[in-house]
Amino acid sequence: MNVKGIVIVIAFVLALPVNTTYFYEKAKENNFEEIINNGRTLYVGGNGPGNYSRIQDAINDAMDGDTIIVYSGIYEENIVVDKSLKIIGINYPLIDACRKYGLKILANNCSIKGFRIYHGEPAIEIRSDNNIIEENIIKENGKGILINDACYNLIKNNTILRNEYGIVLSNSSFNIFIKNNISYHIYWYGMKMHDSNHNQIIENTFSKNFLSLELQNSDYNIMRNNKFLLKRIGWGGKVAIYSNGNFNELCNNTFVECVANFDFSSYNKLIGNYGNVRIYLWCTKNFIIQNNFVEDISIEGYKMEHFIHEFKNNRKMDGKIIFYLRDAENYIIPYNVSKIILLNCSKIRIENYSFCNNVEGIEVLFSRDIEIKNNLFKGNTECGIYIIHSKNVSIYENEIIDNDAGILAGYSSTLRIVNNNIFYNECGLKFWSNYISIIKNNNFKKNDCGLCFWGNNLFSIIINNNFIGHEFDTDFINSFFNLWLRNYWDRWRLPLPKPIMTRIIIQKLFLIVPSIPWLNFDLMPRLMPYEGK
Repeated sequence: MNVKGIVIVIAFVLALPVNTTYFYEKAKENNFEEIINNGRTLYVGGNGPGNYSRIQDAINDAMDGDTIIVYSGIYEENIVVDKSLKIIGINYPLIDACRKYGLKILANNCSIKGFRIYHGEPAIEIRSDNNIIEENIIKENGKGILINDACYNLIKNNTILRNEYGIVLSNSSFNIFIKNNISYHIYWYGMKMHDSNHNQIIENTFSKNFLSLELQNSDYNIMRNNKFLLKRIGWGGKVAIYSNGNFNELCNNTFVECVANFDFSSYNKLIGNYGNVRIYLWCTKNFIIQNNFVEDISIEGYKMEHFIHEFKNNRKMDGKIIFYLRDAENYIIPYNVSKIILLNCSKIRIENYSFCNNVEGIEVLFSRDIEIKNNLFKGNTECGIYIIHSKNVSIYENEIIDNDAGILAGYSSTLRIVNNNIFYNECGLKFWSNYISIIKNNNFKKNDCGLCFWGNNLFSIIINNNFIGHEFDTDFINSFFNLWLRNYWDRWRLPLPKPIMTRIIIQKLFLIVPSIPWLNFDLMPRLMPYEGK
């Protein structure tokens, strides 16, 4: 073969994609020979003749393929690894970076194993490919590990604690993170990825972080068999995962006291996850959501496409079904359900159920002719009943108790809310841009606010309701042409029309948002509670 032919063959081989499965298996066996050629062995610290006193001096004298053994001790250094080396610590020597970088890895095919690295910014910075970072203790740094424009690195069996950020990836792909303990990042992130694709996060433990894992504009990543243990500490939150990426997989993970948020993302897979986690989907599309045993799954958005998912066999931790029904008419819902989500459904009757301790008890989405009767809604963190872009929904004779909002409805029409007991919620009934509704014969009692009408609620009739024991009976903004008649107000004792304070807000008028007070009136308020006579 001539020289030109040899060059073409070499170029073709170099252009082939790296087999990450093979790389992962070799690393898992602790067999680095395929990655780093054996060479000389240099020693740092200890008592041997010719041993170096500084790690950087040994690196400077080493050649590609050499091994550097570092004995126990404290090394106040900022180390640049610009050769393909295997650097091994004996009894966890300490690298104190003194608020500069600890180890900066610029060469490919390096291995760093068995060190403690403190006070780095970052502790380890990787700007090269095919490196292994294994069995290190990375603690009290600005960033624990920073991977920047780097691929095919393996981060394995490290303890990454009490840094500002545990691991940060920027524009880095095809990296593998396995069996790391990433914990106690109580002000920032355990792991943050932005513009990073095709990474694998497997069998790691995330514990007591403010936010354990964030994916910003990062696609095709796999998160599998991890543990997210996020009991609330400090001022931190309970967010295990936040992602706005696409085509990511969250499979077979275990959660304790967590939430997972997916915003403005598409084609993700949520399969086989387990634990008391609440999964929130906001403006998402075409997820595969299957076989999860979780605390709840909440789906929200403002277009029908935001609610269309492949949703199968998802249950709460008590074994009851999180029931998702789409494009159905006259369907009989099974009784072993904890939550119901209706999308583009009609003529569905929901009667004699209990919906407790969900995010929302029932979600009625782009549906019509729905009847909700004689159910219990209690302890739901956002609302008992959530209605959006629906019409002809009848809600009557329900017990709606101790939710954030008892009923939350938006962009809907011809709602009938009749004969319900609505007690001890933060807001009994919250409307946003609805019209032509009837609110009749309900008992509103000891809610923080009885009725909230925000944003162009028109032509509703509010009649024969009791308003008892509220901090605020009503809160009205930009809502007009509503009729109030014969309601009982426990703080109004006069046989005269009761004024109902409202506000008109004109958006962005001369760069301010003025609020103009306005009045509605209950024309014939009751002096005694309505009792159905």
